[in-house]
Amino acid sequence: MLPSGRLGFSARSGTTYRRTKDSSSIVFSETGSPKNNEANCVIGGDFPQLKVLPKSVSRHDAYLHDSEVKQAKSVGVGVIDEDAESKFMEEKRNLIPESLIFERIKERSSSKISLSELSVALFNMHSVNIAERLLDRHVGSLSLIETSQLYAQRMKDFARNQRRQHMRNIDAYRATFESLFPIGKKFGSALPVKLLFGNREMISRNLNPLVLRRVASSATDESGEKDRASPIIVGILPVPLQESQMLESLLRTLIMHICCYSKNTLFQYGAVEIVTFLSARNYAFLMCGKDSRFSFLSNILRHQSWMFNRLYHVENLKSSKEFSRFSFFPPVPLQKAVPHEKKLLGLNVKSGYMYPVAIRPKTEVNIGPYSLVSNTSELEDSVETVEPSRLLLKYFFWTCAVGKLSNRTLVLSRLK
Repeated sequence: MLPSGRLGFSARSGTTYRRTKDSSSIVFSETGSPKNNEANCVIGGDFPQLKVLPKSVSRHDAYLHDSEVKQAKSVGVGVIDEDAESKFMEEKRNLIPESLIFERIKERSSSKISLSELSVALFNMHSVNIAERLLDRHVGSLSLIETSQLYAQRMKDFARNQRRQHMRNIDAYRATFESLFPIGKKFGSALPVKLLFGNREMISRNLNPLVLRRVASSATDESGEKDRASPIIVGILPVPLQESQMLESLLRTLIMHICCYSKNTLFQYGAVEIVTFLSARNYAFLMCGKDSRFSFLSNILRHQSWMFNRLYHVENLKSSKEFSRFSFFPPVPLQKAVPHEKKLLGLNVKSGYMYPVAIRPKTEVNIGPYSLVSNTSELEDSVETVEPSRLLLKYFFWTCAVGKLSNRTLVLSRLK
């Protein structure tokens, strides 16, 4: 069993409440109807001007914030489409995470005209704008997943019309984004792979287990030819704790897959890519393992991040741009201030903003002088190649153990 403990910053620090005058609430509604509770998001009147959740808030605002979190979890956070308008939007440039997602999906295709080789799963988009743009480019497979029953039914109607009129590989489901990333007691449970494809017949056809290859052999090894066509998953989690759980699940699942301890993983379908928006605390966590400027973060965070970056490509979709919480619908709930806030601000990481990233497993992994390879025939070619099951899990445990030591600890003497 892999070591327990969440990745990233802790999001459990408490907030104190004090009595002040109640502030009015503001309701965001997709349809404009106050009767449609599932499409409404309630936010405290003072909250639109805030970037982070204050340490001390009124009891009324505390209740409103709790409602905001519950609403975001029950409806599912999605991007605001380009036609949406909000009087609380600080800058118009924050309106367009939708275009960023679409451009990223296009980059994955080897063709500049068609997306026919791609399988895309969109979670909680709440509108068909991105779906229509992908279908216009003849995307190979499209899956629309919504947390809310209301939005799920709309997507099912849209998918049904597309199948009947245009014979597209498209389907819609009701599920949560975190169902793909089990953690705790749910870790190792049956994976809902149908969510990845717009046609259930494609599930068996697209089996393409992720394998590790030597760098020298990657140009001629046909086992990775289908990696470009591996599914792309787009989704957003509303609170930092859920993001940390997703990152932890991704790391553990990939290790279990590479070491052949489990076949029930996302990576049975290749190098699956996750496109998401992370809070400042979890974005800083991913960066600190590969950027020395984040060395002020804790030892354990940097070790965990280093291990994650050893196995995954983490790409900033637009490193100089962050998105406010009102770039999403419902708005992302207010978050607590990030530790080392002033130092992170100097690195252009701001509390209260969301950062777009693409996370994709590597197919070439080196640990020290050793190359991890899944193909046993390559093991005979060099003494510097080793099976992942012989090294990776031990190295992961060692990294976790060393990460718990303080920066001043002499590691060699402690290990002896």
